[in-house]
Amino acid sequence: MKKPTNKQLALLITIALVLVCAIALVPSLAAEPNSSATLNIFHTHKWKKATCTKPKTCKECGATEGNPLGHKLEDWKDDGFDSTFSERVYVKTCSRCEKTIEKKTEKVTSFLENEKLTICPDTYSKVFEKRLRELNDSDFTVHEEYDYKLTVYSINDSNDEMAGQLSFSLKDKNLAPTLLYSEPLNYGIVVMLDNNQSSYDKKMARFLVAMIEACDPSLDWDSVGEIVKEIDEQGTASRNGFTYSRTKNGGYTLLQASIITTVAAPTETKTPLDHDTVNKELDQVRERLKYIGQTTQYVKKAIPSAEKDGVNLREKATFLGIDGEFLYDINKDSGKVINLFFKWSLSDYASDRDYAVNTLASYFGNEYKTDDLSQYNNGNDMYSYDWWETTDENWSVHLVVTDEDRENEGGSIQFMQLEN
Repeated sequence: MKKPTNKQLALLITIALVLVCAIALVPSLAAEPNSSATLNIFHTHKWKKATCTKPKTCKECGATEGNPLGHKLEDWKDDGFDSTFSERVYVKTCSRCEKTIEKKTEKVTSFLENEKLTICPDTYSKVFEKRLRELNDSDFTVHEEYDYKLTVYSINDSNDEMAGQLSFSLKDKNLAPTLLYSEPLNYGIVVMLDNNQSSYDKKMARFLVAMIEACDPSLDWDSVGEIVKEIDEQGTASRNGFTYSRTKNGGYTLLQASIITTVAAPTETKTPLDHDTVNKELDQVRERLKYIGQTTQYVKKAIPSAEKDGVNLREKATFLGIDGEFLYDINKDSGKVINLFFKWSLSDYASDRDYAVNTLASYFGNEYKTDDLSQYNNGNDMYSYDWWETTDENWSVHLVVTDEDRENEGGSIQFMQLEN
């Protein structure tokens, strides 16, 4: 046998070493099934659902599948008022992730809508402060005064001393802080300052300009100057739905802005019903008061025309010469009638109120209790009138007349007959 050469021996040794290494590696692979060499064979993906911006993704290995869902945009929504720039802000949000995706602004040219201010007193105070601080040498700040039972803001100078007050009025009444509302309201603006304080003329001029600019964002500087000049000469000036004025009251100056309202044409006054006519009309109520304590099914069977409105029943009727409906207030637990009301929509607030009060008074008497409930109606008129245990039949009557509340505008009369 021929002796192998050195090259052949080296080749044989190399082959032997490769085989030894391969044999040694096989048990190692078998012993580690989770090693990287076998991961793709044994791994089960644990998927995290796709989002608007990311596809379906494995929580462990990061693998992805499919595409992101993409945003599902809702319609433009009013996102409030930017007092710094007098802009209305609108946004589009995604219904899936609830993030704001698009935003746009519209320049506000008027704060009036149907003879009402569309910004609340708190927002007005911010606009007023912004306009005031934009003026030369006008380092004033506006702060809400919590010690008052009114909506009042203190106008402080650079030394944080009060230089004036900003307040709001509603129908010749002070506007309570509970009326920091979201719906438009017809209120007036009043800025008051002490005549005897230092730099009175400078402060008064700046407060007047800021008040005018805060009321009407459409005015340019020249237009504001014309209004101020007219006030200096005549004490008052009117522009774009506002009347501005400056008056002195004792030791104070009052700067005021009020909304110009259109005087409505007088409505035809209805003649109240007399005692005997009301008595005949009350037969409708006497008949229906018998259903107090009865079940919904009993009333529905007795009055087939009564329609269900949620839990309650409504029956169209004409009562006291008014087209409306009787409402049977049903207790949701017992399913029985607990109260009887007559309700109607107003044709004219003042006319309907006077007619209802005087008509009921012709039978139940002129001794009734009146309560002002306007604070529960965004400051718009809302009054109640109560007759208690009147006549031999022990009637108790509760009348509520509500003006300009979008959901509850109208009249409501609750009837009860108390046991003797």
